[in-house]
Amino acid sequence: MRRMLSILVIAVFFFPCLASGGEDLAHYLQTKKAELDRREDLLNSKEEELKRLQSLVEKKVRRYEQILQEMEDILKQIEKEKKRRIGKVVEAYEKMDPAEAALRIEEMDPGMAVKILGGMKARKAAKILSEMDPRKAADYTTRITRIMGLQGLAEKINR
Repeated sequence: MRRMLSILVIAVFFFPCLASGGEDLAHYLQTKKAELDRREDLLNSKEEELKRLQSLVEKKVRRYEQILQEMEDILKQIEKEKKRRIGKVVEAYEKMDPAEAALRIEEMDPGMAVKILGGMKARKAAKILSEMDPRKAADYTTRITRIMGLQGLAEKINR
């Protein structure tokens, strides 16, 4: 306000011709000041709205990160349980007669057969593979080798 008055005084003092139009100048300056005040209020309200929205977004991001962590924990538990169950099946097949185990493994899904054979001790798996059809035994051996290579790579990546 003081600044505006200073400008008005300087303008009237140095430009006497404006003295007669001083009222017009004062009105013009008041109008501009009101417009600037309105814009400042608008900017302040927009800034507050942005802060509110930023806070909301940050809260949602934290919640989504929490949900993601919970999902990762659940997936780890599922994977652990899956490994435990496959381990039990591997134990059961290791206890079987190799010829009997070979017959059963040949009839199952190749992916599951590879998991079972890959989880066995090498000697037991070799005995079972020797009782299988040579083509299936070769296929399972190739698959086991591929999976073991991928598991080693995955372990290196996760370290």
